[in-house]
Amino acid sequence: MKKLTNGVIIFDGLVIAALLLFFVTSMAYPAAERTLPVVVTGGALFLVAVALVGEIYPSAFAGFDTNLVRMMVGGQEEDAVGEDRSEQVGGRVLEICAWMVAFFVVLFLVGFLIAIPVFAFLFLIISGKVQWQYAVGETFVLWVVIYGIFEVFLNVELFRGILFGAIVPPI
Repeated sequence: MKKLTNGVIIFDGLVIAALLLFFVTSMAYPAAERTLPVVVTGGALFLVAVALVGEIYPSAFAGFDTNLVRMMVGGQEEDAVGEDRSEQVGGRVLEICAWMVAFFVVLFLVGFLIAIPVFAFLFLIISGKVQWQYAVGETFVLWVVIYGIFEVFLNVELFRGILFGAIVPPI
């Protein structure tokens, strides 16, 4: 194991210890006040634990290994001789910006509970090139998690969109 990996494992362990401390102390709060700290620290604990497992067993997450530059230029690892990558990267950046602008427009029109699953599905199919069966499953799980956490567990009404009668919040 490399020295850097040992340092990351120690750091992750310390973060987990601090999050566990916050989690345990938030359990002493009254029920209404402890919901948000429990959800946030619980989620953070899960994510740091996954990162720690990835550090200890790198092969477990080899399929999720990504390189931003490689993604931006369509999977190419090395430069071809004399090839200018700036056009490829620029096109990918414009594509990402278009996805974001379209998402926020649809979000404004129809709200979170429709815009998020629709765009997750479309992004997985079009940009991620995922088979539609997997995209449907992943989108459904995403919707259940978002609806479950915000609408059911936290009892927070998400923005419904102006087409469904939502009022635009003041800035």
